Amino acid sequence: MSSRMDRAAHRFTRRVALGLLAAAICGFAVVGSAGARSSADWDPSQLKSQVTKFTLPNGLRFVVMERHDTPVFSFMTHVNSGSVDEAAGETGLAHMFEHMAFKGTRTIGTKDYGKEKKLLEKVDALFMQLYAERDKGPAADPQRITALQEQIAAAEKEADALVETNEFGQAIDRAGGVGLNASTAQDGTYYYYSLPSNRLEMWALLESDRFLDPVFRQYYKERDVVIEERRMRVDSQPFGQFIEEMQGVAFRAHPYKNSTIGHRSDLDNLTLEAAHRFYDTYYTPQNMVVAVVGDVYPAEVKRLAEKYFSKIPRRADPPVVRTQEPVQKGQRRFVLPGDTQPIFGMGFHRPDQTHTDDPALSVLGSVLGDGRTSRLYKRMVKDEKSALAVGSFNGFPGSKYPTLFIVFAVPNSGFSPEQMETVSFEEIKKVQDGGITDEELTRIKTQTRAGFIRNLEGNQGLAGALAEYEILRGSWEKLFDEVARIEAVTREQVQQAARTYLTVENSTVGHMVTKSGDKTVAKSN
Repeated sequence: MSSRMDRAAHRFTRRVALGLLAAAICGFAVVGSAGARSSADWDPSQLKSQVTKFTLPNGLRFVVMERHDTPVFSFMTHVNSGSVDEAAGETGLAHMFEHMAFKGTRTIGTKDYGKEKKLLEKVDALFMQLYAERDKGPAADPQRITALQEQIAAAEKEADALVETNEFGQAIDRAGGVGLNASTAQDGTYYYYSLPSNRLEMWALLESDRFLDPVFRQYYKERDVVIEERRMRVDSQPFGQFIEEMQGVAFRAHPYKNSTIGHRSDLDNLTLEAAHRFYDTYYTPQNMVVAVVGDVYPAEVKRLAEKYFSKIPRRADPPVVRTQEPVQKGQRRFVLPGDTQPIFGMGFHRPDQTHTDDPALSVLGSVLGDGRTSRLYKRMVKDEKSALAVGSFNGFPGSKYPTLFIVFAVPNSGFSPEQMETVSFEEIKKVQDGGITDEELTRIKTQTRAGFIRNLEGNQGLAGALAEYEILRGSWEKLFDEVARIEAVTREQVQQAARTYLTVENSTVGHMVTKSGDKTVAKSN
């Protein structure tokens, strides 16, 4: 499954550095385009009229948008729970359940569930004994650990013989489905693919069943897959290390300090019991939204939703994250040595996405580091040639809670992170002192409108956006107010946002420097 990480972060994928950063952030693929439309022709009221919302008695919300251009539909199941909801010692659990959601049910993915169930219970019991022995520390019995590992391997082999591998995915493939995937983010977990419209009932059966009756088969084997994913994405990836360090330094209390992939020691000790507890707590219908976009009719979607999805039992409302990040009172810094070229990045604390300053911060991000016309790109990449890549990102690692405004750069040969930092603060100060130009504001509003509309042209992207706004903004209708929010921004608001949030005392500055032999060096002119 994909890692979070494409949604707004696709803005970073134009260059290698931004693409790697995006791997730390969530993702939607665009499938089933309904055809290009010009921004001048875009009519929000017309689109709104094509949307229907209904809620099942168990609290599960559906947002349905008719688009009969082609005989396909896409969907997004958005679970309002991500890594931000993980308990201490259980980081990575939200991502683990995402993997489990593809393992099937009591009827899908098994040759004989009765026999398999007993073996799965045996494997779990053996792992609990293994954990208990390891927890003894120096007093642990190495021979017993070895014996338990051998018993686990034998039991897993027996259980695996009863597994119909990837039966869920194969069923989707045979039905003509494309884009089967999922992603886990800080704020949510997302499941999505596209199918021909005559397969709507099959979709309703399969999608509801994996949340009604999931079987966590091959749990510990899949945990090892996630551990390997962490090794590839973070432990052996300089950008992954840098982003994880940035989160840990910038946040001291709020769970945004933890990366979605989880800490290695937590992954090593995740239990099947913890996975079931997470599922029971957060995968309750009132905490989920399903958006369906394409060649479908709301009445038929509702009929099938009532037939299949209404079976999912409603449980207690999930707990909310109450921890608030304390106000930062001084600059924080870190230096990270790595087997890579230098990297510079800094984050500034900012409010969540519902704050009134959010549109101004979005424009500010575009002015500073979004694209070839941005100030940092023109100065550092084009004019001075001091950087290979630069960028800014408004809202990392999440957006549901107060988060970060990010600026980063990859220095060119002969330049250092210190120089990137100096120039970045100089450009920020220019905005704080002199504001932005009318030309910049007009250009960004035009680009924002066109880009926003392009993202809505694909069924999959639109399904994701509708579900996200329904959950994070309280209503899918606010999606169609987004362009107006940006168009209402003034130069004065952008300047004030820069003065309020992009201050030295509110910054976390990170330098990744090249490790050479026994020495760590930062190259400079």
